[in-house]
Amino acid sequence: MLHLPHLTAGSWAEWVGSVGTVLTLLFATLTYFFNSRRNSHNIRKSQAEKITAWVVKNNGQHATICVWNKSEKPIYEVIVCLVAFQGAGDPSGITTPNDFKAFLSVAPPGKSYLATRGHSGMSFHPTAKVVFVDSSGLNWSREGNGRLNRIHIRPVEYFKLHRPLGWELPSENIPVPKEYPSAPHPKTGKTSE
Repeated sequence: MLHLPHLTAGSWAEWVGSVGTVLTLLFATLTYFFNSRRNSHNIRKSQAEKITAWVVKNNGQHATICVWNKSEKPIYEVIVCLVAFQGAGDPSGITTPNDFKAFLSVAPPGKSYLATRGHSGMSFHPTAKVVFVDSSGLNWSREGNGRLNRIHIRPVEYFKLHRPLGWELPSENIPVPKEYPSAPHPKTGKTSE
């Protein structure tokens, strides 16, 4: 049989106070732990949240995609892909042929423009997907619908590509297709002749 020591009202109050103190300390420790994990995740995600891409123009033969790095640091191994927002096509871009992709070795802060082959079709509406490495070495994918996902493999491996690839340097100018040298540049209005 269990025998409890005889406790006075003051002893009970001390016991209850002690248990309350221990529970409060445990709660504060757990709260700190979960908040620090959440803050750490938000810090890791802060640069990636500032990276977007969209289709500037798609005439069916050529497409221009803008990558906008709104952070203060560059991103690396940037692969943008013309994907289907609506209509037939692979929204993940993994099975999309390479001529619908563009490769940027580094994207500094600001807007960078890239050219890919365009696409048109019945009810096809294009959007851009961008996969990149942030300045701290983490890999990210911004889907064509805007969703941001952390990925655990490099962009080249994500798209199952084989090197060498046609990596480009960043350009603040909207590219004009080489097939139309006399076409006015969309930004300046000047012709290349």
